[in-house]
Amino acid sequence: MVNVDQTLFPLYTKIGQKVINRPCNKYVTSNMGLSGYTSLSLDQKRYTRLRKNWDSHINTDQTFTVWATNILERAIERERELNQKYADLHWVGSTQDGGCIIQEKGEVIRITYGKNTLTCDHDKGMCKHILFAVLHPEF
Repeated sequence: MVNVDQTLFPLYTKIGQKVINRPCNKYVTSNMGLSGYTSLSLDQKRYTRLRKNWDSHINTDQTFTVWATNILERAIERERELNQKYADLHWVGSTQDGGCIIQEKGEVIRITYGKNTLTCDHDKGMCKHILFAVLHPEF
């Protein structure tokens, strides 16, 4: 059994001009997680970088964990929808200035972004390849 002091104390986090009062456990004396929750482990350096960016740029009343979980769920849903609507296109990966898509015919299509433009090396103007890339969570 986890020995947790259930006394809650406020943790004040300043986000922009808003101060949020978040309750948390004062003492946790075991490595066991809370019942009904999983333990998602992140590399400490990556977490520190993510948390610093989140604290600097995201203005929400949600905790970091709730916000990150919501974003992850939306990214999965978006990718599922894209795979249904653009069944002939598949994301290959990101590049320094864009990304690569493979078409069902085996054709590799490169999407690049410049100062204020997105270009497709397959079609001119706005095309389904650019829409697919822009909507893809990894772009």
